[in-house]
Amino acid sequence: MNELAIADMHLKTVAFKGMTFGGLQGCVRYKENPDAIMSTQDETWTMMSGFPTVNVFITHCPPRGVNDEEEVAHQGFDALREYVLKMKPKYLLHGHTYPTEETMIRKLAETEIIYVHKYKIVDLEA
Repeated sequence: MNELAIADMHLKTVAFKGMTFGGLQGCVRYKENPDAIMSTQDETWTMMSGFPTVNVFITHCPPRGVNDEEEVAHQGFDALREYVLKMKPKYLLHGHTYPTEETMIRKLAETEIIYVHKYKIVDLEA
């Protein structure tokens, strides 16, 4: 972390106030752009393999089937869905997609899903 308490969470964990946070950057690769932070579904399976259990998972792209969309640009990650179902983090925060209040999924198995657009203040309990 730096003096602003900002940490790169990609494939890392950080303990903070009695909770463990972990993260995954990027979205599903939908175009060829060397500067874009994207990965294929297969690459994401490899990255997520063996990722430890966390209380709070922070990700740009959601798990597949959670607030995602049909077109590839806004699909979620299959490996992230499997991770949530198996490891059961208490919370998962994501952005990237645009669910409406009517379509928003707020729970996947035992994990509370928190959709974040722009910014959001969230109270988390260990």
